[in-house]
Amino acid sequence: MLAKSLSRLLLALLVTLNASLLTACLWDSDTRSMEEKAFPDALALITGGFLRHSPEFYEWRIEDRLAKIEKTPDKLELYDDLAVAYEKTGQTEKAIEVMQQIEARDPDRYETLANLGTFYIHHGELERGLVYIDKALEVNPDAHFGRERYQKYVVEYVISKKAFDPSELPLDAESLRWRGGQAVGFTQFLFSQLSLETPQGADSVDPELKKQQDAEVKKATQGLLGMMRFGNHDSPILLECLGDLLIYGEEEDAHRQLASRSYLKASYELESSVVADGYLDLCYPAVGSIYSPAQGDSLEFPEFEKRFQKEMTAADGWVQTVFDDERKWIAEGVDVEQKYAEKYYSAPPPVPDVEEAYSGQGPTGPQEEKKLIQRAIFIAKILTFGLFLVILFAGLRILKYFRNKSQTTESPQSMIGKVLPQMKKE
Repeated sequence: MLAKSLSRLLLALLVTLNASLLTACLWDSDTRSMEEKAFPDALALITGGFLRHSPEFYEWRIEDRLAKIEKTPDKLELYDDLAVAYEKTGQTEKAIEVMQQIEARDPDRYETLANLGTFYIHHGELERGLVYIDKALEVNPDAHFGRERYQKYVVEYVISKKAFDPSELPLDAESLRWRGGQAVGFTQFLFSQLSLETPQGADSVDPELKKQQDAEVKKATQGLLGMMRFGNHDSPILLECLGDLLIYGEEEDAHRQLASRSYLKASYELESSVVADGYLDLCYPAVGSIYSPAQGDSLEFPEFEKRFQKEMTAADGWVQTVFDDERKWIAEGVDVEQKYAEKYYSAPPPVPDVEEAYSGQGPTGPQEEKKLIQRAIFIAKILTFGLFLVILFAGLRILKYFRNKSQTTESPQSMIGKVLPQMKKE
């Protein structure tokens, strides 16, 4: 056990908080268009099965925006698109340079401040990124439907963990994730920042405080989902924070199915097997707290992972069709953005949000299973009651039969009364 712990620590020290692990909101024309639509559901974001662009699209957009900037250099939104395209293709330093040019022209522009903050965070300059995020919040505190605020909390949470070990993931590997109602990891940090912590030693949570906690978790969950949608949905840090939010709550309102998927997906995104095992250690108890009516006990991890991988495969297959369309449009030399908008902006989400249901073929989620079980119990009760009525009716008929028979059968006294006169005559 000690050797295993030491090896985990040694390998964890090799992990750095770089751009691929930490992400946040971006702002470009796609963000503005898509924010008018409902966010893709949580399952789609965790599996990656949501509407997004291919790497080839962003390469195309770089060339397209550079050409357009030459013609209309005062159109600042073109620079936003160009910078985000650089960021999406791994050229974060170029993205920063583009935004710095715009900052010199308009230092109080919200989009510039938000993008610069995000790019610095992706570049590993967390404190510097927070400065720009704070400025962006001062200019427009309600932008991104308030998501910027949760971006700030996530970064502060990561910074708080650097004091203990700047490269060890998961960020919170100690908290148990099977006890209903408890705030763990990022949720606990969020409550402490907002003075929403439950007093230590309290026998129960004050109803008003619980109401505030629940409301904050709901808003934070939407914020994290938005960061994944417009940032990096594969970020282990975002997946861990999302899992911590989803697993919060009592049995009836904690989304353990999705939380378990978040932790499991995070384990897939890391090359270090030791760090990946750390996320599996978060996933196992979360899965173990899921009741499976089909099994009559806790859901077994192999079955859970098998279902999740099917969801991942289905999501990837759908996304690849989108990517194929973009590659075809690029090859044809048409306006890729126009074609994309025409075909996909009105398209329904590819993966349904099952939340508490796990996916499979047909109605196999616990909600459906619960309904089926309740229906079976109801039918069993009806049949039992019907059987009771049949037995009762049969019993009454039998009782009536013997009662009638007793009335029609002559008693010994009456028979003697009839026999004696006959004997006298003889």
